[in-house]
Amino acid sequence: FNDTATTEIYTLSLHDALPIYLLARTTNLIEKNNLEISLNKKNGSSLKREFDTKMQNYQFDQALKIIWNKLRKADATITKTQPWTIRDRKELIKILEPIVQDILNVAGLLQPFMPLISEKIIKNLTAKKIIKTKPLFPRI
Repeated sequence: FNDTATTEIYTLSLHDALPIYLLARTTNLIEKNNLEISLNKKNGSSLKREFDTKMQNYQFDQALKIIWNKLRKADATITKTQPWTIRDRKELIKILEPIVQDILNVAGLLQPFMPLISEKIIKNLTAKKIIKTKPLFPRI
C-alpha cells in the first residue's frame, strides 16, 4: 500500500457508498432560491438515542450505519421530489426543511468520527444565511 493508492480507494469508496453531494445540492437550492429554513438545534433525539446506544456498546460500524442510512434516505427524498423543478417557495421549504434538519442532526453525530467535517456542516447550516457548501469529499 502507498498513500496515493489508499487515498484513491478511500475517495472512491466514499463516493460510491455515501450521498456525498446531498449537502451541496441542498444548500445550493436554499441559496439559489433565497430560502429561510427554520431548524431546531436540539432535534433528532430518537436518532441520537439509537446512535448513543450503539456507541456505548462499541458498535461503531452500526452507529455509522445509522448516520449513512439517514443521509441516504434524505438523498432519496431529494432525488424523488426533484426540488430543482419546483418554483413554489413554500413547497420548496416543505421539502428541504426536514432534509436540512436531518443533515444537521447527523452532523452532530458525526463529530466523533469526522470532527472537522461535522464542524463545517454545523457552521454552515446554523449560519444566519445558508450558502452553498462545496462537496465535502471532492474527487481526487
